[in-house]
Amino acid sequence: MRALIIPNFTKERTPDLLVAVAEILNEFGIEGVGFENSKDDTLRTGITGINFFSDLSEEHLAKTCDFICSIGGDGTIIHSAYYSAIAECPLVGINVGSLGFLAQLEPERLREGFSRIWRREFEIEERTALTARAVPPFLQGIDFAINDIVVSKLPESNIATFEVFCDGKLIDCYRADGIIFCTPTGSTAYGLAAGGPVIDPGLSTLSLIPICPHTIGTRPIIFSGDKKISLFSSSDDVAVHGDGKYYGKLQKGQRYTIERSDLQAKFISFREHEFFEVLTTKIKHKG
Repeated sequence: MRALIIPNFTKERTPDLLVAVAEILNEFGIEGVGFENSKDDTLRTGITGINFFSDLSEEHLAKTCDFICSIGGDGTIIHSAYYSAIAECPLVGINVGSLGFLAQLEPERLREGFSRIWRREFEIEERTALTARAVPPFLQGIDFAINDIVVSKLPESNIATFEVFCDGKLIDCYRADGIIFCTPTGSTAYGLAAGGPVIDPGLSTLSLIPICPHTIGTRPIIFSGDKKISLFSSSDDVAVHGDGKYYGKLQKGQRYTIERSDLQAKFISFREHEFFEVLTTKIKHKG
């Protein structure tokens, strides 16, 4: 068995946790591999049992592995989810962040978790992702967003106006600071903070959540996953972000289309009701 290790060295606890992961992998006879980034050389000092490659990409390595182990917070897991999707390789996240809502393992459960993976005592949760394109294509496309795609005004700009269509039919015209389009996975992130619903990640849906709309009656909308959503803005200075990454500015009158991606991330799950247990313990008690 072979595991791709994707650590986030900006987290203070990562080097120590990586040592523990390497020891447990060796215990179970699991080969650990990783992508070598030269700026992390000093942070990997003393870590043995994991082979880091500088001449092979994470994408290539993922396709040679049985599972991916992400060490960090939710942002690291979101980064790792792309490699899970393109390699069809299951992903387990180890939380060294604060909330760690997407992580399946806390540091104290490492040995138990890897033992279950080694015995293949887990289920696979397929997570829906989004893709987006602009027409004309003056804006970089988004191939994979597992959390959300956000179209919003720039901080220095006035309120923006958006026309939104579903399968070519007008839904509404929004005057707002922006609109969040999120997956069920992303429903507990920015979408939740903006007043959107929490959605079971096993569903295939696309949610529309206006950001600070200038009207009383506007509410979030949930679409089935096979719908194609198009957006036009009559405003200048509208920015597009996918999973927090900036992709550029939407031109006035340019059509922007968001739909379900053909790629799906595969999350390792150890418990049948894991999502709702995490929701209760982390979002309600710690949030």
